[in-house]
This record gives sequence, structure tokens and C-alpha cells, in this order.
Amino acid sequence: MTTHEGARAARHRIDPRESGPSVRAPWKIRVGIGVPSSGTWVSAFGFSLVTMIGFFERSHTDVPEENRPEVVLISIDGHLPDVRTRIMGEAVREKCTHLLWLDSDMLFPPDTLHRLLRHNLPIVGANYPRRIFPHLPTAHYGGDPKGGVVWSEGKTGAERVKHVGFGCVLMDMRLVDAIDPPYFVFSPDGEHGLTTRGEDVYFCEKLLRDAGIPTHVDHDLSMEIGHIGEQVFSMQHAYTGRAVQAEMDAIKAAEKADIVTEAEAAGAAIAPDLANAVVEGADVAEAAE
Repeated sequence: MTTHEGARAARHRIDPRESGPSVRAPWKIRVGIGVPSSGTWVSAFGFSLVTMIGFFERSHTDVPEENRPEVVLISIDGHLPDVRTRIMGEAVREKCTHLLWLDSDMLFPPDTLHRLLRHNLPIVGANYPRRIFPHLPTAHYGGDPKGGVVWSEGKTGAERVKHVGFGCVLMDMRLVDAIDPPYFVFSPDGEHGLTTRGEDVYFCEKLLRDAGIPTHVDHDLSMEIGHIGEQVFSMQHAYTGRAVQAEMDAIKAAEKADIVTEAEAAGAAIAPDLANAVVEGADVAEAAE
């Protein structure tokens, strides 16, 4: 297979011991930011993207220009598997060392790129909920569709998984040479092939199967990621809201009862002292007469 210059340049690693604001390496980091687009961006995504790029660039003003990291924005619209393939091709032509995939309906913190780069992993991404009910996380260990779901709550660091959603994923551009195309495909899934496996799942599974390269998820970053969606509200939401409101009312009632009980207990505790004070006060008054 052809070895691209951008892939060769990534043979050096970032020093994970660097904990300052900048990400340093003995070579020039060039990160392509790939955004598959449907023609419009959610404004909150645009704000996240601008603040992340600004934070990344400001963090490297002290780095010599020949080694100062660069960011290249690549946004293409169209059929998703084709778009991802074309974005990756543009990243190769731009001599990118890394490619950060971001979907245009995601929210993420300004230091997202820093944190993913410092893992020094071939491919690592964030776990985030799906936009459709029941909003299960996109990262998966494999095996049982529900039992294999990855939950990031209470976890920290990077963990190996079978696949992640590509809404927020950083990949080393050497992966382009690690497997043969096609890289992204909607593949049949489920009984009788009536459902479809996403192109991101296809890529992660092919990477592991053909090159032995696993995918990882960053649990800490995952807890700071948002997935923007449109919500249609039905009576089911009203029923759920009624149940939640009933629970909240019960909690408030219990708290109020506890306050009353505590006040009564406090009153009972000081009652003898109050009674004594009244008697003593009466005695004093009587003696004064």
C-alpha cells in the first residue's frame, strides 16, 4: 500500500509527561478537523468548535514556529460513508498527522483536542448518548447489544472498547495505511439483515480484525460531551413528568415532616429549662414584692 507523508510524519509520539497548556512533540503536529455536514451547523456546535480551536492555538504561542501545531478544518456534505472517506482523503492531501472527527451536533469542552492527543493512542474518542430513546451510549464492548453498552459514569482514564461513535474521535493518520479500503460502509445487521450497522462501527471493527488495532474511549471527556437533538414531546413525556413530580413532592413532604419532627424534638428538649426559668422568674418577682 502507498505510504502517505502525513502518515509517516506521525511515527513520533507526543510526550505524555507534558502536563502544561501546550502539547509538545519533536515534530510538527497537523490536525485535520473533519466535520461531515448536512449543510447547516447547530450554533452551539460552532461555538464549541471555535473555542476549541482558539484554545488550542493560544496554548502553543510559545512553541517555535517550525514545531507549532496546526489545525486544518475539513467539512464536506453528502452521503455519510462517502463523506468520511473524502474527508480522510483531504486529510492525507493536507499532510495531517491526526484527524479529529466531530459531528455538527456535538458539544465539547475547549481542551478536547489536547486531552485526546495526550492519550497517544491510534484511535480514541468520547462516549455520548444517542439522540433517540432510550438514549443509550454509543460506545460498546461488543457481544450482547444491550449488555455490552459502555457506561462512563464512575470511570476514569481511557478504556479499550470494541467501537465508539464518531461524533468526537481522534485518529492517527497512520491508520489509513493500516487497513485497505473501503474504510466506511453501512453494513447489514440484525436478523435477515433488516437493520444497518453504522460506518463508524464498521471502521472500528475492521481496524481490530484486519490490523489488530483496538479502539479506546476517554471516560473523563465523555462526561463533558453533549449530543444535540430535536425532541418531539408526547403524552408519554407528560406521564413521565407526572411520575417525577410525584416523587419530588414526596421528597419535599418527607423533608418538611423531618423539619417539623426536629423542631418538636428540640422544643421538647428545652421544655424543662423553660419551665424552670418561668418558676425562677416568678420566685424573683415574689421576693421583690
